[in-house]
Amino acid sequence: MKRKDNVEKPKEKFTWKTFALFGAELLVLWLLFHYCIFLAVVPSTSMEPTIPQNSLSVVSYLHGEKEVERGDCVVFWSDEFNERLVKRVVGLPGEEISVDGDGVVYVEGSPLTEAYVSNQEKGVEREFSVPEGCYLFLGDNRLNSDDARWWEDPYISSEDLLGKVQVVLWPLNSIKFLG
Repeated sequence: MKRKDNVEKPKEKFTWKTFALFGAELLVLWLLFHYCIFLAVVPSTSMEPTIPQNSLSVVSYLHGEKEVERGDCVVFWSDEFNERLVKRVVGLPGEEISVDGDGVVYVEGSPLTEAYVSNQEKGVEREFSVPEGCYLFLGDNRLNSDDARWWEDPYISSEDLLGKVQVVLWPLNSIKFLG
């Protein structure tokens, strides 16, 4: 095919270099999604407004307990429900946690500041002694969250922690960085 200036356009060729670059890109993506990050969907309203219902989030794999801090949004495996859940860490190993009738969470007797909580549930009092090697999780939308306050076993073992939510990607009007 000739262009207007009568110079032929070079034909695009498939080369081994192109194949190698494509293969390298696939390898990097596989490594990234196998060892560094994964995607998680939050199908319920339990984490609103932080993580909207039916949102898609990027989660970084956890590589040790020391990465988990109070206030982190964490994906973990629930044996009770036989599925992955996303909730917020409120209790660390060895801590005494209580929830008073107004829904305020106390850690070792001191109130926890939780600006992220919506729809505070009142009238529900609970006390927890978080075992070593376990964590206590609550949803941000306390009135609409099936969380540790209601579970048969309220404690999640560190072995069941999968990753920390870093970015909410979808819906587009809710993109935010949490990590």
